[in-house]
Amino acid sequence: MANYAANLDDALRALELTEQSLAIRRGLHGDRHPDTAMSLNTLATYADALGDQQRALDLAQQGLAIQHELFGLRHPATAKCLHNTAGYLLKLGKTNEAYTQAQAAYDLFRQLIGTKHPQTLSTAKLICRIKRPGFRLPSLRKGGGGKKAKPRK
Repeated sequence: MANYAANLDDALRALELTEQSLAIRRGLHGDRHPDTAMSLNTLATYADALGDQQRALDLAQQGLAIQHELFGLRHPATAKCLHNTAGYLLKLGKTNEAYTQAQAAYDLFRQLIGTKHPQTLSTAKLICRIKRPGFRLPSLRKGGGGKKAKPRK
């Protein structure tokens, strides 16, 4: 349901539905369950879409703590949470923390799923945005987009 509302650009309604989903999942599974973490991370996405980056960060950090506790550090779900948390930190202007989180996510993705996986490449792009504001790598999609990186001599 929440995804349906989000597709209709109704982030506020999606947020409300996801809050209901989180309450149900907490009732069924408790606070330390992958579904609870997923709801927290989805809520973070909607809070971010509504411009509340601090709430997004708080929710993402809660989801990250659950993923880390359940799966450990060497798991793609944990790496994805690190990536998302880095993005919220960047939006809040906390570039050093954002870089640390993004680099940790990149290292994990590189080890777990390889350097050519879209998630690894997306995290590399995030690191570039953190280190060089305004710089954009070419799009991963056909047709390009963004500023072209200059070849090194």
